[in-house]
Amino acid sequence: MSGTKGFADQLEDVLRADKLQTIKRRDGSLEGDVVLKETDADMCFGVTSLPISSTVVKIGSLQHLTGVKETGDLRKICDYLLVIPTGNLWSAVLIEMKKTLDQKNKEKGREQLRRSIPVVKYLESLCAIQAERDWEVVMRYVVVAEKESPRLDKGRTRVVAGFRRWREKHEKISVAFFVGDSLTAKALLAG
Repeated sequence: MSGTKGFADQLEDVLRADKLQTIKRRDGSLEGDVVLKETDADMCFGVTSLPISSTVVKIGSLQHLTGVKETGDLRKICDYLLVIPTGNLWSAVLIEMKKTLDQKNKEKGREQLRRSIPVVKYLESLCAIQAERDWEVVMRYVVVAEKESPRLDKGRTRVVAGFRRWREKHEKISVAFFVGDSLTAKALLAG
């Protein structure tokens, strides 16, 4: 057991390789890029300039809740967890991917993020026990979408083109929404 490993490194030690997403390193750089994929929605979202000391977990495929009833939203969690070093802290960024962002998908995405919190806390505890140390972890919540549903207003119907972002409160968390196909890690953390 090593007390010098960071949270991201420890996650890589405790999770199976098929539950991790590879960060493609840029030549001679301490940053890389990753493409997050959501096969059900046939969607990809890129995160660029991600520190290579980060870890990307396919949290939605962990199958951690096989003993929990399938009723309601008990087992619905988000797609990805990005653990990113930020100074002396670790940012745990939960990401839910939606092909189209309408009111129904917004609500569903916010709830999936909220229900993913216990999984991150479990992973953090598991890593802390294994490494015999704790980390200061800051949670962040993000919904990404390729496009936003057209909005009806008193004028004509208009589809918002290009990149768009905003933040909304849901229960006790603040969720950042991004509409576009990629984002830098810095912009993702800034929300």
